[in-house]
Amino acid sequence: MRAKIIAVDFDGTLIEEGKWPGIGATNEKVLDYCKSEQAKGARIILWTNRVGEPLKAAVKWCENNGLRLDAVNENLQESIDFFGFNTRKIYADEFIDDRMAKGFDLPYVTEAEQRLEDLPQYHIDRDVMCKIVAETVGYERLMDAFDHGTVICDSFAWFRNSDEFYIIHLDSGMMVNWYKHLGRTNTCSQANRTVEDYRTFFTLFKKELDYWGKV
Repeated sequence: MRAKIIAVDFDGTLIEEGKWPGIGATNEKVLDYCKSEQAKGARIILWTNRVGEPLKAAVKWCENNGLRLDAVNENLQESIDFFGFNTRKIYADEFIDDRMAKGFDLPYVTEAEQRLEDLPQYHIDRDVMCKIVAETVGYERLMDAFDHGTVICDSFAWFRNSDEFYIIHLDSGMMVNWYKHLGRTNTCSQANRTVEDYRTFFTLFKKELDYWGKV
C-alpha cells in the first residue's frame, strides 16, 4: 500500500498569517500532526504561494522544525509515474490549508490574537463610521498611521494585526477595530457607546496623529 500524501500550506497554516515575507508564530497543532503522520510513513508536500527568498525561508523553517519535505510545490515522482505526466494540480490525499481545514481551527491565530478576537464586540453602522472618520481624521490619514507598525503615544495606541486594524484610547480603554477596510465589521470593545463617543474618539485621535507627526 502506498504512503499517504499530505499537502500543507505555510502562511496561516504552519505559521500565523500576516507575517509574509517574515515568519511568525508556529501553529504547533498542524506541525505536530504533519510530523506524526510523517513518522507513520506519510509524504509531505509544502504547498504555498511563496516564491524566491520567502520560499527558501519557509523551506528552511521546515527543516529547522523537524519537518522533512518530500516536495515543494511539486508532485511527488511516484504521482507523476502513476498518472504518466506531471499534473498541474498537486496530487495529495490530504490538503491542509487555512481556507479549508476547519479541523485545525484554521486560519491559525496566536494566543494574543485570540484574546483580541474574544473581546466583546459592539457594532457601529458602516455609514456612520465612514462619515465620522471622513469628518475627523480622513481615511487616507488613518491608513497612513498603520504603516508605522505598533505605535504607543500619550493617549492612544494603534496597530495592525493581519487584516484587522485596532485603535485603543488608553485612558478609557475604548477600542475600535475593523476588518480589512473601513466600513466592514466596525466594532467597539465597550457597550453603550454613542455616535458622539465615536466622534470624540476619532477627534482626539486626529489630535494625537497631528502631534505624533511632528515628533
